[in-house]
Amino acid sequence: HLYTSIYEAVKRIKSDLPPTLAAPERQRARGGDLKRSCLVVERGRQKMGWVAETPLVKGVDLTLAWWKKRSDGLL
Repeated sequence: HLYTSIYEAVKRIKSDLPPTLAAPERQRARGGDLKRSCLVVERGRQKMGWVAETPLVKGVDLTLAWWKKRSDGLL
């Protein structure tokens, strides 16, 4: 699951994350919320020639490292 992958990547940088964040807290949908969302990578590949060059977890790690350098110690 995407949420778990992101949580694990953040935990590698900030090891004291509370375990309660390990699973998303689900709530009722609000007015205007999307009922369904999914990324169709194949469509991007077909229409634009887009191909992912970085695996998701590595991309999250790189993004967090970049943000950490600029966050003045907030993360």
